Amino acid sequence: MDMVLVKTPNGALAPADEEARALIEKLKAAKAHFGEFSRLNFPGDECAAVPATVVGRAERKLPRGVSLKDSGRFAAKKRVAGKDYYIGTFDTVEDAERAYMEFSP
Repeated sequence: MDMVLVKTPNGALAPADEEARALIEKLKAAKAHFGEFSRLNFPGDECAAVPATVVGRAERKLPRGVSLKDSGRFAAKKRVAGKDYYIGTFDTVEDAERAYMEFSP
């Protein structure tokens, strides 16, 4: 299962809780059944009340060289002259991006 991220009130990305995952799965099922305008088919349903803070895979943009691990931490990697360098894992995107930018082999 893909890791689903939500934006926290301070703007950081964090793994979604089970309630958000359930709403996302319900939305996916409705979209598969009713098409692109499935939210219009359920105006009073909780499915239409999915918070706008849910970030889809295509909308999530991580900085170059930063990826999200299954643990919820962020990994920094850099490729230089055809060699891959693993820099480390970090608690925040900003720390991983800073390490990527400062790294030189």
